[in-house]
Amino acid sequence: MQPNMEKFHLDVAEINAVLDKCKEGVLCTIGQDGYPYGTPVNYVRDGDYILFHGRKMGEKVDNIKANNKVCLTVMITNGFEHCGPDGCNTTTNYESVIVRGTVSEIEDEAEKVKMLKATIAKLVPERIPDAMNEKMAAAAAIYAIKIESATGKYHRPMAGHKIMY
Repeated sequence: MQPNMEKFHLDVAEINAVLDKCKEGVLCTIGQDGYPYGTPVNYVRDGDYILFHGRKMGEKVDNIKANNKVCLTVMITNGFEHCGPDGCNTTTNYESVIVRGTVSEIEDEAEKVKMLKATIAKLVPERIPDAMNEKMAAAAAIYAIKIESATGKYHRPMAGHKIMY
């Protein structure tokens, strides 16, 4: 474990709280050219799974089909802390989580609708998830990341330091 991770790591409950609070993250796949490929995604956590939706084709999908190992990174920022007199003495206050796992597509229509309703409830709770267009749900691709590992770390402000938002 990195030295700062030993001192500033999030426990499992805190990791899950960050995953549940965040609405989007960056999904990283391995490109067919060997380079990482990061895609912003909306997601919901369901136990040991991260669920997201998207198109049924494209670079992200091609990458997943070629190699189903993925990484999802999420972060909550809470301003900048002034730790000293000059600009170099500034740091970000944050909580971040990195999930690693394997991804698969969900084919079951009832599961797809359930996931999309959960997404609506999390991202736009003022919308009515029961009024979902079933044809649109059927056309969506739904993916599930089986969480194999999750790590989190944080930096919280020290007492008396000025915070800028």
